[in-house]
Amino acid sequence: MTDATTRRALAGMYDRVWDLHAPSALPLLDEPLACYPPEMLFDRAAALGIDASWKVLDAGCGRGDKTVELASRFGASIVAIDLLSANLERAKGLVEEAGLGGRIALCQGSINALPAGNDTFHLVWCRDMLEHVAHLPAALAECRRVLKPTGQMLLLSAFATERMPPQELAPLCGPLCLVRENLNQRRVEAALTGAGLTICERLEVGGDFAEIFEQRSGNAGRELMRLSRLIRRPAMFEAAYGRETCDLAAALYAWLLHQLLGKVSFWLYHLRRGA
Repeated sequence: MTDATTRRALAGMYDRVWDLHAPSALPLLDEPLACYPPEMLFDRAAALGIDASWKVLDAGCGRGDKTVELASRFGASIVAIDLLSANLERAKGLVEEAGLGGRIALCQGSINALPAGNDTFHLVWCRDMLEHVAHLPAALAECRRVLKPTGQMLLLSAFATERMPPQELAPLCGPLCLVRENLNQRRVEAALTGAGLTICERLEVGGDFAEIFEQRSGNAGRELMRLSRLIRRPAMFEAAYGRETCDLAAALYAWLLHQLLGKVSFWLYHLRRGA
């Protein structure tokens, strides 16, 4: 590149770049996108016909807030399982507060060995947890086993996109207990069909939930600054909080930002038990 070419390129860039910092620049970028809200998962469940006669398995219920919402909205009977007793203790408090102890049974267990008989559930609800499952084919086979012959499954899972460099993904997996292979969409879809589950519909949610989270809480900007400081002054914060806590915080904040940057994309699957 000659000096004249460089000069023209710089002039063209600097003619515009300072204006782009102005609040009035590119106003459409300040408008919220039309996003899928997290509540759309319940709308999808409603579209399947869920009602008070249904038995539902919440596989990986976490703190139980979605379990309580399912029971409150639809009156269904729910078995909620989680691997961690601490999660179930939190869920127990929510269930008791909502007065839903008669409809929700909390069980400690693994998706790889579900505490239920064959052909038990009308619906398996599995939200944002397959990323942590080490033995994916076995877990999905268990989901199929406990579904009734006409049973259905709603699955929300995250995948790394082509924008995600391997070197950026690696630091997330250890602290967030992510199974790297389960962030590969092709591999997961092959495991779904291999387990005898038919994919009826798949919908790319992308980073919409992360954008809604930012709109409602404003936390994404704060977490970006926290991540920036952790990266720029690691020794300072490790001395204050410890290496393990700092690694977890950095991975957690990066996970949200990767969703907003299109490097992690969530997909919603509607599945049926195959023949």
